Amino acid sequence: MNYKRKKFILKQYINQSCLLWLFMLFYFNSFGQSINQFKIDNYNINDSIKGVLNYEYYLKNKDTVLSGKFNFQSTKETENSNYQYETLGFLGDYQNNNRTGNWQFVQKRLNTSNQTQISNYDVLVSTNGIEHQVNAKFNNGTAEGNWSVVNLNFANSIPKDTVFQTYASFKGDNMVGNLQALSEDFKIRGSFNSEGLLDGDWLIVHNYSDQKIEEIKRFENGIFKGNFFKINGKTFEVVYEGFATEFDSDKEAWVEIGLRDGYFDIFNINIKKIKEKNFPSNINFEEITNQSNEFMEHVLLSFGYYNNLDLWSTIPGKNNIRFGKFKVKKFAYSEADSVALQNIKKKYNVIVESINSFFINKKLKASMASNLQLNRINAILKVYKDESNQFEDLLSKVVDDAFQYVDRSIIINQIYPKINFSSSGIYQFQDQQINLDRNFPAVSEGSNFSLTDVSDLVDAVYDDVQRQNGLLNIILSESQKQEFLSDFENELFANKEKIISSFSISNQSDDYNSYHFNMSEEVIRFTNNLIADYTNLTIDDKKITIETYNTCLNQLSFLWDELVEFDKKAKRLDEEYTRISFNPFLMADISERLKERVYRAYEEHLLPYALNDIKDNLSCETLEGKIENLDMIYNRMMNIRDNDTKFEEANLRREKDVEKIMEVLKLNLN
Repeated sequence: MNYKRKKFILKQYINQSCLLWLFMLFYFNSFGQSINQFKIDNYNINDSIKGVLNYEYYLKNKDTVLSGKFNFQSTKETENSNYQYETLGFLGDYQNNNRTGNWQFVQKRLNTSNQTQISNYDVLVSTNGIEHQVNAKFNNGTAEGNWSVVNLNFANSIPKDTVFQTYASFKGDNMVGNLQALSEDFKIRGSFNSEGLLDGDWLIVHNYSDQKIEEIKRFENGIFKGNFFKINGKTFEVVYEGFATEFDSDKEAWVEIGLRDGYFDIFNINIKKIKEKNFPSNINFEEITNQSNEFMEHVLLSFGYYNNLDLWSTIPGKNNIRFGKFKVKKFAYSEADSVALQNIKKKYNVIVESINSFFINKKLKASMASNLQLNRINAILKVYKDESNQFEDLLSKVVDDAFQYVDRSIIINQIYPKINFSSSGIYQFQDQQINLDRNFPAVSEGSNFSLTDVSDLVDAVYDDVQRQNGLLNIILSESQKQEFLSDFENELFANKEKIISSFSISNQSDDYNSYHFNMSEEVIRFTNNLIADYTNLTIDDKKITIETYNTCLNQLSFLWDELVEFDKKAKRLDEEYTRISFNPFLMADISERLKERVYRAYEEHLLPYALNDIKDNLSCETLEGKIENLDMIYNRMMNIRDNDTKFEEANLRREKDVEKIMEVLKLNLN
């Protein structure tokens, strides 16, 4: 091979090598990520659940991106008499902050058994209890594939029997295809269409008093079509009045809702009856339909909720999962209906609370023996109380959000109460029997009732009850008022002693921290001056202002608690803004402050400003807002922890002015 040929081949080789090197460099810069592992020993997934979190991640533009294993485990002792320990955990994988592959949520309630084993130097104790499992699958953050939920009992750490299980399929965050569920009392089999709407016949098999009953709930593209029972070879239909079951031309009135929107509450509001005669008298059809509704709701929501814990919103990642969808017709409220409904909601609870508070007031009962007017008020309110079941049944349905999904022109006539506010009652005072002889609110008779009729009745009852409350305020004697004041003063002086003791530098409590110490002198001086101001007031002024003084001292007690919590939050912020990495050259863990300028602005300027603002400007009028400033600062620091803060850090360089720091961090403190 001649010299030119060799030179050409060498040059070609070098060019190819350079191209390959450039390609590899581009590939690793673009796609290659260094996966890191991190552990948090005291991680909160909500306000009440703390545990150990291990996860894998990589950094992208200094932001943490979850990618790889995610494992959260919580164990706590309980005060429940039925079990000693409760464990809870999530296990799965992330890819670019999205849940992917198999995931599992497991919760166990445990008691230790008497069986123990020795393994080397460890003593192993067996447990008894119940386990709840949710087995899920995700694809790029979306619910996909076959899911299951299982509840099982175990003894001596060995599974014994399954008490509940259900299986369903998901696609595109919707339940699709078939669902099956089994418990000790029910079996369910049903299906969803491709859009996640319940579709076709849902078969529920009841074990009712050792009798097998088949119930069918029929759906068509999410629309409820009918409810049937099969008993001893006969079919019975449950008719719901006021429930739209036929899709009509008013398309815009039909909406999709889920179980969390109160779907089955619509069935509770509706009047239901058996269409056919000779329904078995030993079977309460309303009871078993309510039970099957509750079980269906439990089955569908079990894939995403446990004891009101929203499973897939509790951990990082998007959550658009729908656990079954329904189509219902919404009967729009007219303007008059809306006004009436707001009035009912506003006054309904006041009526109930006023009547109940009267009859549980022991002091008023003790005064009735010597007060004629008080006995008359008791007789009047008793008339309302005696009719309260019908009245409350009507109002509870009217104010329910599900009421907008029933045909009110049909339902309200059926639930409108047949109340008789009898005015001919007799009440007793000492040895006298006295005729009540008064006019109560008139109750409409006939049909075609409306929400306005209900509102008018509520108005009349409300006004009368308020009149009785007004008379009660007049009846209260000066001695009773003084007794009332004495109770508040006992609370006031107890609060004073508590605050002074808590903030005193001699406090040896584990919760006492530097924040308490720095505010001790000012808080104690302010408290003593506050009590001195109160003691110099006249008795009439004390009656007017006692609650204000107590509220102020309660705010000081809250300040103590908030400083305890903020001490923990400050430590958590320190952890969140600290990265610990292993230095192979030093063979040691090295701490690195993240977002250093942001954290320095918080630590050296914002926090001292907020704390000094509380200490130097103690005031009953502003204390609550200034305490809120601590939470606002903490929440803002947590919110921007994972954000891109290049702009903030550039503007915080050498910045010491608190006003400008707040402007940069978008904080508007009280």
